[in-house]
Amino acid sequence: LSAVWKASRSRNVTLKEFCKWMCENPAHFLKLGSSKGKIKKGYDADIVIWNPENEISIDKNNIYHRHKITPYAGLILKGEVIQTIVNGKIVYEKNNFLNLNAGKILFQEKITDREIEN
Repeated sequence: LSAVWKASRSRNVTLKEFCKWMCENPAHFLKLGSSKGKIKKGYDADIVIWNPENEISIDKNNIYHRHKITPYAGLILKGEVIQTIVNGKIVYEKNNFLNLNAGKILFQEKITDREIEN
């Protein structure tokens, strides 16, 4: 989010365009546009609260995925995620993960008997 926001700002992309890129477009691409990508009645309450003006410095102490190697290490990016809400439940709040199992599986690949035999 922060890397795309920083690049977007340098190209004069509006906040409205940015939100469409990051919310509506992925939902439509994944054929989830009827339940995700907008803040609207009947849509999933998946929301990121962020401060687009805060700068964040990327280092191993604020990388929360398994592997700490990233092309963003050492960079200063714009836009700090303050809180993440999934299905109406707070899952992340300022460097703390509170509810890791609030999400649901959206796609699950089905394995056929033929694939198991091969």
